[in-house]
Amino acid sequence: MNWKFRLPILLLLSALVVGCASRAPHDRRYQEREYIPDGVAMKLVSLWQGKLLTYISEQGRSNPVILLRTREQHARERLRPARISFGAMNLQAGTPDRNGWDANGLLVGSLRVDQRDWYIFVVGLIRREDYRPLGIQEIRPVALIIDAGRAYWKLGAAAPEALARYKRTFPETANRLFPGESDNFKIEHSGFGLRIKEVRSGAVWPLFSR
Repeated sequence: MNWKFRLPILLLLSALVVGCASRAPHDRRYQEREYIPDGVAMKLVSLWQGKLLTYISEQGRSNPVILLRTREQHARERLRPARISFGAMNLQAGTPDRNGWDANGLLVGSLRVDQRDWYIFVVGLIRREDYRPLGIQEIRPVALIIDAGRAYWKLGAAAPEALARYKRTFPETANRLFPGESDNFKIEHSGFGLRIKEVRSGAVWPLFSR
């Protein structure tokens, strides 16, 4: 090979290697992080809560039963059990779809406690960087009750071990979306209170404690 043409090619390859090496640590920093600071998670979930309340107000005239009606409607349209999720995209994003966060909440079910109906969700927080999802950074259980037109919330604590177990069980989908196509969340009662369990992974997120 003529060195006259070989030198520019070598320089180009070197530049590509340096460029990839400079980006790799940045991406790994977010992919390897097991959870995000509690204050950040609470802020993102609160933004998602606002989007959900807007939906309930506009579509259900502030009656949260619209959530169950929506699920029943989807169940009639599909052969598989209905799964209703509510998303808030591009949270805290400098450029839409380029960076920031996506918060997706899956309606797990409803529960009647003390003559009041609680609506139970799991909310996944996905970070975006350079137009790419960097995986699920946090999953939180969230409960909602609307009484006399006022919303009350219960937010579960972070559960790093549960998050890690979930991501190990669903390595492909956990890197890009929530909820996944094959995960299965259930409401469970135990001697310790109420918790949300993903059946396949065995991951558990406590919500109400006794």
